[in-house]
Amino acid sequence: MWKTFQHGANLYMIKVVQDTNLRLVLTDFQNIWVQEISKDDLLLQFQEANPLFDVKVDEIVTEVTEAINSISDLTDIEISEADEGLKLLLNSIKSEYKIKFKFNFHKSSSETFLKEITVPLIQTVKHLEERQNMLMNLLQKKDRELEEYKLEKGVISRDDLITEKFDEEKLNSIDDKSMMGVFGHNETFWNSFVSQHGNIEATIEENFSPSVKLLMDVHEVEDVMLPTTKDRKTLDFNLLPAKSKKIYELTYRRFMDYRRENKISSFSENELLTYFIHSSKKYKSSSLWSIYSMLKTTLSEKFNLNIGEYTQLRAFLKRQADGYKPKKTKVFKKEQVRKFLLEAPDYKYLSTKVVLIFGIAGACSCDDLLNLKTGHVEDVGSKILVNLPATVSKKSRFFVISEHLNIVRKYTSNRPVHCKSDRFFFSYWHGKPRAQVIGVHRMGSMPREIATYLKLPNPKEYTGHCFRNTSILFAKDSEKIDSKEYTGNCFRDTSILFAKVSERIAKERDPLADSLDFKVEIKEHFC
Repeated sequence: MWKTFQHGANLYMIKVVQDTNLRLVLTDFQNIWVQEISKDDLLLQFQEANPLFDVKVDEIVTEVTEAINSISDLTDIEISEADEGLKLLLNSIKSEYKIKFKFNFHKSSSETFLKEITVPLIQTVKHLEERQNMLMNLLQKKDRELEEYKLEKGVISRDDLITEKFDEEKLNSIDDKSMMGVFGHNETFWNSFVSQHGNIEATIEENFSPSVKLLMDVHEVEDVMLPTTKDRKTLDFNLLPAKSKKIYELTYRRFMDYRRENKISSFSENELLTYFIHSSKKYKSSSLWSIYSMLKTTLSEKFNLNIGEYTQLRAFLKRQADGYKPKKTKVFKKEQVRKFLLEAPDYKYLSTKVVLIFGIAGACSCDDLLNLKTGHVEDVGSKILVNLPATVSKKSRFFVISEHLNIVRKYTSNRPVHCKSDRFFFSYWHGKPRAQVIGVHRMGSMPREIATYLKLPNPKEYTGHCFRNTSILFAKDSEKIDSKEYTGNCFRDTSILFAKVSERIAKERDPLADSLDFKVEIKEHFC
């Protein structure tokens, strides 16, 4: 291995190679000098410089090697150049004794400089480029793993583990004088160089897992399958809905990871069909259609590709739906809602009751209730006004609660003073309010909690969509609604619900009054 040292203002590199003879190579980066000496001659040369030392051949080889490898630590170095040679004198201290090492180098040719200096430097730069590309791909994959973790399991709790997203541009912003990215850019040049001078045998692959080595193998495929645009390195989904953007990105990245792992370089219909056949082993028909829809949008935006024209793929997805019966949430009946509100103990179910009142009164989804803030609810004495912020409908809507105000007021009056969040729904458990707000998972489990209290069969089938669909069902029972508008437990267009309720308000009729004694008004209805 080369060792560097300085003598005066000059910089040098030196290395020693052990074989039958000992070969020493010295360079000042402009010239190169070589000394090839047998071990016996080396011993004689050492004894002439150090007559008081009695050493053997193997010992002197070890001493010379150690002296060369530690040359940067030596302070007593003498160099003298002649026309065709160079003399190097090293003075080393060992066991309080001064040892001299004398070397007589002869100046070598430019071919030696090419072989010993230029070629290894080019090979090293190319090797570093390959390692950098591998590590950049690995970092990008780790970023995708972290994003998927955050989407599926939440945020990282420890601040010291949070890192910034890897930015490839910062790593590639190097000075024009650098040789990085030069030799691997021209494949024809590099193949000719390797055929003439060989290449460095990289051993790093043996120390990494198969998935990491795969990233190294498919790096060139990555360049083929991504377009040469400014947004090549960062995905910019401007056309995606803000609420679902992360899910779209996650679906897209899973698809691209599958392509990388299987070394796929095209977006042909056969490749897409293979991916969906693979996915059908894990997902049901409804999920496959969701994946198809999200990939259709992201691939269209990113690559201007319309997979909607892939007829065989659509035919496969339709066949997957044969015999598939989608699961729908169960809904509550009027008497079941009344029984829970009147009989369930407040000390345990107060927050659940209030969520039920708001959920059915405003036909609210879990997201609607989750985004409700204290400023959106106003108690004006005879009624409670609720201005629901935009979520699913993308526009806000308004409704009024005129009955069961005692339950709502009991809940709001117990709101903890030290609650930092302005979200309306906070935890209330065993008669004690908590400063912790109700999350989306807790909100979605409340229909199951109500069904369990009422001892209804299969309480797990009462999902987070239950409140909204129950409200829609009550509206259906109160009005004559065309069967084309309604299917199962859901309206084909949720705007129909708000239109029907608004129409009933005009006629001073209330579909929920029979069961809940609610006075529900919806002044604006959007979908």
